[in-house]
Amino acid sequence: MQRIAIIGGGLSGTLMAIRLLQSASQRHIDLVETSPDVGLGAAYGTVFADHLLNVPAQNMSLFPDCPLHFCQWLGQHHPGIYHPDDFVPRLVFGKYVRETFQSALAAKPESVSLKIHQARAVDALEKEDGVQLKLDNGDALTADRVILALGNPPPNNPVHVEAHWETENRYVGNPWAAKGYDSVQSLQSILLIGSGLTALDFIAAAHRQGFRGVFHVVSSHGRFPLLHSLPVAEHTLSRQPDELAPATVRELVRWFKCEMQLARGDWRAVLQAFRPWVPLLWRRLPLSEKALFNRRLGSLWNVHRHRAAGSVLALVGGLQQAQQLFLHRGRVHSLEFLAHGMEIRVRTHNRTRNLFAERVVNCTGPCTDIEKNAVNDPLLQSLLASGSIRAHALRMGMDALPDGQLLDAQGRPSPRYYTVGPPLKGVLFECTAVPEIREQAEKLAVLLSGKSFSRGAAAKA
Repeated sequence: MQRIAIIGGGLSGTLMAIRLLQSASQRHIDLVETSPDVGLGAAYGTVFADHLLNVPAQNMSLFPDCPLHFCQWLGQHHPGIYHPDDFVPRLVFGKYVRETFQSALAAKPESVSLKIHQARAVDALEKEDGVQLKLDNGDALTADRVILALGNPPPNNPVHVEAHWETENRYVGNPWAAKGYDSVQSLQSILLIGSGLTALDFIAAAHRQGFRGVFHVVSSHGRFPLLHSLPVAEHTLSRQPDELAPATVRELVRWFKCEMQLARGDWRAVLQAFRPWVPLLWRRLPLSEKALFNRRLGSLWNVHRHRAAGSVLALVGGLQQAQQLFLHRGRVHSLEFLAHGMEIRVRTHNRTRNLFAERVVNCTGPCTDIEKNAVNDPLLQSLLASGSIRAHALRMGMDALPDGQLLDAQGRPSPRYYTVGPPLKGVLFECTAVPEIREQAEKLAVLLSGKSFSRGAAAKA
């Protein structure tokens, strides 16, 4: 009987479990998750209805072969409330993921079993009969294959932070933690580091919680995400990316601009046409060109690709008009703890200015450097120390094959370890949205249902 351990019970891990439960193969699945609620993770574990999906419901099915699965679920559980083009609250989507998992568990074949461990994996040791995983509750389990479905880790602190700043709630290092909203109605000013979707989430929820002070938002590019408007026109690329992929960022930009002309300037249509090809285009770029893209175009890509719901942007626009929200272009250089708040030094291209806020929230986005993440994750420490896995060369998650099979310290495909979702950012670039993760989970489930992989056979695959 095949034994598979899934580390992490957020969206990625739950989707993997659903797919493996649907297989007719003889297998046992151990799902290791610290939270009592499988299927939520950081994104869908929110309790705030103002935290919306940034993709319409019609694109959020867990199954590629049933694109309206989520819409059908909404029709059954929330009749007449949500429509296919609505941006549904993330807590509703989380309930959908949990119930879909429970349905898959109830309908599984008799040859498949699953056990949920509410614990944290803290160590991994490879033995002849598999990987022995130690959990922080004292339990141990052995698996033939281990899937690291770690999801999005908290952001890395962009500047030096003293521990007592977080204890006193002057600085919030994890923007998804509920303590960031504690007593916001009594605050006069909040500063957010970063202006992406996480910052928009915080603004919407804090406003709903009664915050009526001033938001200061600081980011290096000084942009909020753009509007996710519907419908998006269809555009067919003039040439297929798998036939002739650009070898440089300059060529890629030139091609995108040509497609823009053919689409009469509709960048949304062109972006949608390119989206299925992004992993292939990214893989074919040399490492130096990938680094150049991140430096020059990374922020521009994010504000165009990861767009926001109109209601959230309308709130932000209204706050700006009322002078309750100010967007600053620059980098936070340092923080200073004062008796009544925090002084924030912001460096722009030609000067340094000081801002004041009673609370600072780190909204810079997930830290993709697994060596930094390993500082607070004993399992990652163990895997890196043993050479079972390695960081991606650009510090964008883990190094792996496109199918999720992880590479060891020598660059060889591991016969034991796999990953899905955000840890594949360096390999696939786009790997955090539901459409990408559901495809990864389906392909990896098929791979794991095949014959056992020796190291040599995996290298040829």
